Amino acid sequence: MSKELNLNSPQQIADFLYNHLKLNPIKETQGGKSSTDVSVITHYAEKEEIEFCKYLLGHRKLVKAQGTYLEELQRWMQEGIRNNTNCTLLHPDMWLNTTETFRSSSASPNVQNQPNHGEIIPDIPWNILRKIIVTLNKKDWWLMEVDYEGAEVKTAANLSEDKQLVKDLNDDMDMHSHWTNVIFGWNKDFKEIKKDFSEERHIVKNNWTFANMFGAGPASMAREFRKFDVYRNFVQNKWEQSGQEEPFFDLYSERHLRECQEVFFNRYKGLKEWQDGIVNLYYQNGYIETPLGFRRNYPLTRNEIINFPIQSVSFHILLDSIIRINKNLLTNKFKSVMIAQIHDSIMFLVYKPEVLDLIELVDEIMINHRLPIPKKAKLGTEWSLGVNWKDMVSLPNK
Repeated sequence: MSKELNLNSPQQIADFLYNHLKLNPIKETQGGKSSTDVSVITHYAEKEEIEFCKYLLGHRKLVKAQGTYLEELQRWMQEGIRNNTNCTLLHPDMWLNTTETFRSSSASPNVQNQPNHGEIIPDIPWNILRKIIVTLNKKDWWLMEVDYEGAEVKTAANLSEDKQLVKDLNDDMDMHSHWTNVIFGWNKDFKEIKKDFSEERHIVKNNWTFANMFGAGPASMAREFRKFDVYRNFVQNKWEQSGQEEPFFDLYSERHLRECQEVFFNRYKGLKEWQDGIVNLYYQNGYIETPLGFRRNYPLTRNEIINFPIQSVSFHILLDSIIRINKNLLTNKFKSVMIAQIHDSIMFLVYKPEVLDLIELVDEIMINHRLPIPKKAKLGTEWSLGVNWKDMVSLPNK
């Protein structure tokens, strides 16, 4: 007899997995029952190739897409209708008092948590949800987004005053492609990596370049790298070539990144000295403080100690730019308006005849910030435009 299965019921899912499919439990809840959390379902889907678990992961992502993103936008629009406001205009609430790093957060709707990478289910990318955000009309208006180019890396370079890091950045070295070559043992042209090995470069960008800037260790980085097949396959091949019998993940995945990290900090000695210095200051004082006077107190992990001044200062450079840009837009009577801030970028609703004037105004302000920190690594901007937030086209750099 067939029986309906509620995919949102942990109890029914557990019964199906362990009593019907006869899978071996790998994790328990705090109450001592067999767990069905995302790590367990992911294990069965990816390691044991259980088809039901693959579909269940897709179902959970679809539920998240609906509940976290689509329904939030719908609630925001309905609230606009109830309040007799023009519900088609996006202008989220931006908060400055909710994060420990003194960065911003947003609500109504939360535009900062809209995904831009990965897939909900095969062939349906997360960023398709961004297509909901559109211009007033295609004839007269564009959406435009300006992003600091490598904001946090350049902030780390300026705070540490690492000469080699500053030189690499000012020479426009593609750091992510450079370290992709190092991690995977390649000697490929950077343009080739950006074109044909974008997945590897994206993994290195987020789990290596930034991770080292923020003080991560090889063990934590290896855990992240092992989530990706391209790195798992790379390590598997290295292990097979070695002819050794030890478990290859333990032997190579962490050891390899440890060796690569030695290369990284041999190149950027000043960055390492700065990281160690602020960690020592934290343990002496019981807090860490940015050059702008913002402070986080004990207890903090090493990563949090190093991460805090970089993220905080990087955002406050952007925040100061936002304030100055808005004043100039009002003073010069632009029709174009700022509508949101997403991480290190600003989004505008731009009146088409004002595009070039807006770019000139914003670039001048963002590149020449006025905060009291070293300015050895030069800031730069990246622009994109489109009629919706998903299908934005990058503008060429000057």
